[in-house]
Amino acid sequence: MTDDPTRPTPAHDTLEHSASFLEAIIENIPHMIFVKDAQELRFVRFNKAGEELLGIPRTQMYGKNDYDFFPAEEADFFTAKDRAVLASGELHGPEEYPGTGIGLALCRKIAERHRGSIAVESDVDAGATFVVRLPLSQTQG
Repeated sequence: MTDDPTRPTPAHDTLEHSASFLEAIIENIPHMIFVKDAQELRFVRFNKAGEELLGIPRTQMYGKNDYDFFPAEEADFFTAKDRAVLASGELHGPEEYPGTGIGLALCRKIAERHRGSIAVESDVDAGATFVVRLPLSQTQG
């Protein structure tokens, strides 16, 4: 009896199962997960949560970068942080960058995507109120 070199080995089967399991986890985590190409910082992977949050099919996100989704100031911030991570090899969590406005920029992008708007009403020492306006129905345009 000879071994068939085209037949998957038990190690190959285990690796394939692990990859499928990891894919299922990433796809079903309720938070946006994305992967960028390290050279050009273009998106090469989005999970379902990211697709739903941005309201854009993932196939339209692939190959694009932060400048395609965010105002230039936020895109500059993201790009600088990506480059810093690539240079140092160390990841940094959002808790290390409080108050960057990233969340607000994302809310603005979502509101605009749904033909709405977001505005702020502010009083010194009294706080701020953010007003999000969305149409009751979406019209095809």
